[in-house]
Amino acid sequence: SGTNDITARHNNAILTSSLRMMNNYKSPDEVNSYNDDAFGLVFLTGGVLTQDFDFIGTFAALSALAAITTKSGIVKKDERLPAAVAVLTLVVSPVVASLRETGTLGSLAPPMLVEVGLCTVSAIWSFVNYSRGEES
Repeated sequence: SGTNDITARHNNAILTSSLRMMNNYKSPDEVNSYNDDAFGLVFLTGGVLTQDFDFIGTFAALSALAAITTKSGIVKKDERLPAAVAVLTLVVSPVVASLRETGTLGSLAPPMLVEVGLCTVSAIWSFVNYSRGEES
């Protein structure tokens, strides 16, 4: 009975360790490339709710730039990068809209409240992911 208990505990430890490794496994792309878990939320929800194509286009362009630069090694992968994309989108999209509409910066308008909310959620989630990575 004692040997069976030791064997059972040993097998349980191996199984627990294996499951932990599988749950923490990240493919090389996940480890080395840009990944924005909230991309769909911001892109799709922002597109549907706001119909603001300057916002959506700016967000997609900045996300693509982040993905290209991390994949190519120009920028080191950092879980906080999606937060930077979100904040830059809020700053750059009004400039893009003003330039597209008038050709000047004279008609700058603040981002819509829903855009601020979506980008805030994206930034917060980015920092949550970063803090989780720091803990492990």
